[in-house]
Amino acid sequence: MNAYHTYRKDEVEEAVARKRTFNKKGHWGTVWNVENAISRVSIPPKFYEADVLYSEPAWPYGYEEFMKRAVTFGLYSAYKQGWLHLIHALNKPTFLVCDLNMLKYLGAEHIQQVEFRVGGSDYAHLGIFNHEALEGIESHRDVLNYIAQNPKYDKVLDPCCGYGSILEKMLEYGKKMIISDVNAKCVGYCYELLERQGLNG
Repeated sequence: MNAYHTYRKDEVEEAVARKRTFNKKGHWGTVWNVENAISRVSIPPKFYEADVLYSEPAWPYGYEEFMKRAVTFGLYSAYKQGWLHLIHALNKPTFLVCDLNMLKYLGAEHIQQVEFRVGGSDYAHLGIFNHEALEGIESHRDVLNYIAQNPKYDKVLDPCCGYGSILEKMLEYGKKMIISDVNAKCVGYCYELLERQGLNG
């Protein structure tokens, strides 16, 4: 099975060829960082500024390959513990689309199946924390629309931003984001995404 976000590989490699340092930059209210923020003991202070957290965490079967691509190492058990720590410490409305066992481990208050294409499957599970259950949700896109159109949520946190699909959605609605990823290539692509849209200064 393929790990996450291979469909933009060529674009990302091109972006990295042009820019190789993507650390602690911020433009148009969006802040990004290259680090394994999930497995840190201390949470980056910037994360606390977010109004809401939405992310699509790595799945167990793709995690090892994902970390190899980031040229780093980490245990999936530590990754899960890091998520647990982050959710409890921030105490913000949180929406995660990922593996069902992960959501059970994290103690999601509400869990429901949603359409989500990953690893040969058409479904994943949405876990909701510090927020009531959502009605009429069929896919992860419905969750993103709910967040994007909610005036309460001006700044969105995605600590595993990948190649910026959530960033793109939130930019459409004028949201600010705090994004991070252990893979510098992913963060580099997000940098260039902002640059292409003229949001780099």
